Amino acid sequence: MHHRLNPGNALGMFRIYCVTAVLFGQLIASGTVAAGGLWVANEGSPTLAVFQGPLKRGPKRPHGLIDDINDLDGSSTIAFDRNENLWVTNYNANSISEFTKSEWEK
Repeated sequence: MHHRLNPGNALGMFRIYCVTAVLFGQLIASGTVAAGGLWVANEGSPTLAVFQGPLKRGPKRPHGLIDDINDLDGSSTIAFDRNENLWVTNYNANSISEFTKSEWEK
């Protein structure tokens, strides 16, 4: 089940900024990323792509893809918490979405 934080006013926006700051703080403090690889937000589509292994010049297909039209809209920032939950900010929807490890490992 995905969780969304939708602001209705300035207080909602403040909460989103606080959650984002906490998530990045945890990422920096842990010194590692829970899910290895390069995660890429696709702002123009409702997808997130993950690339594993060495990246070389030229096109490469992603190792994994999250395609969720209901929760991803203008994705821009990706972070993992210490429980390996994936958090994504959605610029167009003005929201933050959470994906549990079991959801993003599919």
